[in-house]
Amino acid sequence: MKVATVYVEGDIWPDDWFWFEDEKGSSLGRLRTQVTAAGEFDKLKVIINSPGGCCEEGWAMYDYITTLGKPIETVVIGQCCSMATVLFMAGTERLISKHSTFMIHLPMGGTYGNMNEIAEYLEELKAESQKFVDFYTDKTGLSDIVVSEMLAAETTMTADEAIIHGFATGIYAPVVASLKAYQPSSVKPPLFVLRAQGRPGKKPAATSTTVPVKPAATAATTPNQMSKLRKAIVGGLTSLLALAEGTDLVALDVSLKNGDTLVTNSTGEAPAVGDTVTIGGETPADGEYETADGQIIVVTAGAISDIKAAETTTEETSTDPPVASAERIKQLEEEIAQLKAQRTKDDDFRRRVAIVLKDQLSAEPPIDHENELTTDKTTEERKKTAQDKEREDMLAKQAAKYQPKAKTAAAK
Repeated sequence: MKVATVYVEGDIWPDDWFWFEDEKGSSLGRLRTQVTAAGEFDKLKVIINSPGGCCEEGWAMYDYITTLGKPIETVVIGQCCSMATVLFMAGTERLISKHSTFMIHLPMGGTYGNMNEIAEYLEELKAESQKFVDFYTDKTGLSDIVVSEMLAAETTMTADEAIIHGFATGIYAPVVASLKAYQPSSVKPPLFVLRAQGRPGKKPAATSTTVPVKPAATAATTPNQMSKLRKAIVGGLTSLLALAEGTDLVALDVSLKNGDTLVTNSTGEAPAVGDTVTIGGETPADGEYETADGQIIVVTAGAISDIKAAETTTEETSTDPPVASAERIKQLEEEIAQLKAQRTKDDDFRRRVAIVLKDQLSAEPPIDHENELTTDKTTEERKKTAQDKEREDMLAKQAAKYQPKAKTAAAK
């Protein structure tokens, strides 16, 4: 069966609403171009990621794909809102990805004109709203009352909610669906799932005398540790590539901290993730084993599932404040005494200055301003500048404002 896949992405507008040919969006013309380019096909798959758009254009696109006479599968990856939901409902099989958004609401718009033109536009909106109610009711099996309430509330749904309300028929998960076609017993699982599933045919032996150890709390990773960790990862990948190229496996002996020897079946010069291991000829129990150089080898179902870098201990730096020596303490005490003596001298100097200035001011004879004003203008010693005169005039005017006014006969 040949499946033609087309895409509805971006805003849904008429062709003449797009300013540029490469502008992202969907229209009847663009959809028809995709379908035509697919040639002959048996099934149409429409992948949608759109916030919606023009109602008229959306209905035209819906009518176009539903009249092709082919089975339709619609898939939402991202968002399917407003008018895009109508296109989604065109599918007999309607799938939505787990984290997609699905939203329906009443049609909206705007116009201008006189009262008759606005009233006519309102009737068009009412008719379009009822059209959506009837459409969703028919497609989902919900009552028209429920659909009307959902449209009025501008309802946003998760993927699961879209399925519950009948808008979608299932979750889009192509990888999971493809794995179901295989029988687990006949397919060897990849290495990265061995830790969870265990390797078929390999069972831990209970007779092993070596007990896995649990390392202490992990310290901060140092550059040296990171280097060892990278080497372990690269070693695992190198081992996989070597196996793919037909390289023979060799036995490597790894000394453990407790004196036992862990034997790995490896393709390189160091143990790597994916290598099978034995201790004393037996498959060891699942757990963590510490090597003589401090590395931690994690064993799961008889194979290495992880290699942790050796921990390094760093000398703790004391955060206590430094303790001063006796000589330094004596030096600081002398400096403090000198500062106190200098401060006493400064205070005494300020006191003397204050006394002298006070006596000097009190010894000056008071100025007789009245006699000064009566002094002959031609011989007065203090001549006022024009600026002083202006300032006095201004102050006099200000003072006059606050002088009490004489009561008149009309005052009560």
